[in-house]
Amino acid sequence: MNKTAKDELNKQRLNHVRQLFSITVLSLLLACGNSDNETNQYLPMSDQDNQGSQTSEVIITSPLYFEAKTRDLGLLHQWGFINLTEQSDFDFSVDPLVESAFQTSGGIAVGDYNQDGRIDIFITSGNLSASKLFQQQSDGTYLNVAEQAGVNLNGVYSGPSFADIDNDGDLDLFVGGMGYTKSKFFINQGDGTFIEGIAPKITKEFTLSSSFGDFNNDGYLDLALSHYGSRLTEDPEILWLNTQDNLFDSISISSGIAETELKSSYDNSELDYTFTPSFADLNNDGKLDFLMASDFFNSSYYINLDGETFSIATKDLNIKKNDLHGMGASLADIDNDGDLDWFVTNIILFQKESGSLKFTGNKLFQNNGDGTFTDISYNSNIYNGGWGWASCIADFNNDGLLDIFNTNGWGMASAIEGKYESHDKDTIKLFLATESGKFTENNIEIGLKDKGQGRAVVCFDGDNDGDIDILLSNHDIDKNGLIYYENTATLNNYLKIDLKAYSKNIFAIGARVYVKDQSREQMREVNINSNFTSQNPSQLHFGLGEITQIEQIKIIWPNGEIQLLENIKANQSLLIEQQ
Repeated sequence: MNKTAKDELNKQRLNHVRQLFSITVLSLLLACGNSDNETNQYLPMSDQDNQGSQTSEVIITSPLYFEAKTRDLGLLHQWGFINLTEQSDFDFSVDPLVESAFQTSGGIAVGDYNQDGRIDIFITSGNLSASKLFQQQSDGTYLNVAEQAGVNLNGVYSGPSFADIDNDGDLDLFVGGMGYTKSKFFINQGDGTFIEGIAPKITKEFTLSSSFGDFNNDGYLDLALSHYGSRLTEDPEILWLNTQDNLFDSISISSGIAETELKSSYDNSELDYTFTPSFADLNNDGKLDFLMASDFFNSSYYINLDGETFSIATKDLNIKKNDLHGMGASLADIDNDGDLDWFVTNIILFQKESGSLKFTGNKLFQNNGDGTFTDISYNSNIYNGGWGWASCIADFNNDGLLDIFNTNGWGMASAIEGKYESHDKDTIKLFLATESGKFTENNIEIGLKDKGQGRAVVCFDGDNDGDIDILLSNHDIDKNGLIYYENTATLNNYLKIDLKAYSKNIFAIGARVYVKDQSREQMREVNINSNFTSQNPSQLHFGLGEITQIEQIKIIWPNGEIQLLENIKANQSLLIEQQ
């Protein structure tokens, strides 16, 4: 939505939100225009000395509010299954977790696959309709080009991710296979099309989520997978090393991952309960560690010892392991203290008779600075996320504090009738951060009203206007399989940053960026992690509040080199190239 249209919408909305929010008049330096103008503001590092000034204008700021714009943008997809029992060769009556794996599968990947400055969307969900590659057009709408691009998939797939696996500067695509459908790798040809490459030799029945990160610092992105509902095997097929020729080898055994708590400890079903893998530098030593959110008490994290082996560190988590049902996950510096905290979606389940908790809800683990964590779930007020699935952490109101969003819902027989609460109509959750460290929840008032079967979610600036929008997948058979919420606020200042490294790992996955202004220093780590079957773009977004001038940007590149930029104006997008 361009600025003129957005201002008109805001004026119409002011009357019915005046009782909920105070309206202030601020002088802001705005760089928002149409999506094409925003794209033209990407600057190489060498041009940083002359950023170009923006024109000051007085506007009426509108509060945080989200408008459902899915159909207006052309984002149409139907979720569902056709003849799943016959096609999968699985007997759902033998183990209901197999059906759960299919019901949770699907997912969204977002990234600028054709390098035109606009973020595109890939979705796979069920086998009722084929996968789609939504290419963003110059007017902000989306056109499905999956067939022309060579990624039109029919079948049950899950956990897609865009990542540059061959270091040629464009985004390739991984898609996990469900049941006996094989996983796929598609290599970007640089002309808007993909050709199918050689996928990892996965023997697991279900590949649910995927993440990429360079854990051995060789400049090539490695792969992590989850396999919920699969049989336990000697090799859990979790970690995959990029062998630099578009091939991946499993190193789950040699890395030490296979000998840890990823093996089931819940019951004797001999099933894999892994849901959401992530890479992150937890102890600030410059190496990417590994985390896995898993169901039935099996969430774990591992410290990277030497780029080849990992040490289990879960014992350092101050958690009650008998109520942790890890689903989705997000990592970010929630408290702006320079290290990464870990949010894990879970199930909250009340017993109707006693009112006590059967399952205790979402978890927020605060990093103590050395890779150990403290559970602050209840003190921070993020625990009640319903039957949680995917999550993302972003600054939705651009106030300099990171907020938390999670999808939710479970329509299968999840509760014993009359004994536990139902989760078939959970409302999606947005927890807004405050300076005190507590989060507040007011979803309905800001337009986030969906009560469907939410699964995947991506949070990104889809319309290039400087704020974070939300796209989630919906697993209701009678609804559109996608819901796009446009952030319509004109509120506070921002900065967006894309990195370009030289030679290898061109998108600088694993780099850290520190943005310092008069009030605080914020840190972001560049990642291609799963939110649960879904993946945000690697672009970094910083909310700045009323700050219009940034004192310093510090970049720590994946190879350890440090680069500084000073006196940067707010409200623009930067492409920073490594010197």
